[in-house]
Amino acid sequence: RGRFLVGSLFRLSSDLTWLYPAYALAWVVTFLTRYSPGQSLRQMWIVVSLWLVATLWRQVSMFLAKIICNRVAEQVAIDAQVKTTHHLFLLDMAWQEKENSGNKLKRIQNAADGLNRILRMWVNNVIEITVNFVGMVFIIHPPCASRDDFWATHRRARRRHRDVCRVCQRQLERNSHRRRHQS
Repeated sequence: RGRFLVGSLFRLSSDLTWLYPAYALAWVVTFLTRYSPGQSLRQMWIVVSLWLVATLWRQVSMFLAKIICNRVAEQVAIDAQVKTTHHLFLLDMAWQEKENSGNKLKRIQNAADGLNRILRMWVNNVIEITVNFVGMVFIIHPPCASRDDFWATHRRARRRHRDVCRVCQRQLERNSHRRRHQS
């Protein structure tokens, strides 16, 4: 359990770190569009350096997470097979004769493979999907942005939409008026 937790934390840190490059790229583009000659580049180099560190940490921590968690998954599968087979041998003969022993062993093997697959899916998919889903929500709409900002932006967009609709309506009326007079 401890190794699995450590592997999961490595994968979590890997995926959290991988959210930084999107932010860094946006920051660098914004910085370069506002850059004027003579302005200090120190902040940009810090962001680019952190971007490089984030990329390196992503690779190292993902590698470590997969090594640790895949070994744990294999060990869980083996332990499940051994414990289940041991339990199978402890059952009485009347139960043993109900089904072919090859079928029982195959079911045990399939169950162990299922445990292995579930643990690998946790490391390879579930953590990444969860972090990306939650992380992108925070990148797109950070919690520091207030609800008032959202509603103010919403009202401005609705006002702009109404203005555009009025202009379009006037244009349509003028065009229909011209067509009537031309006919």
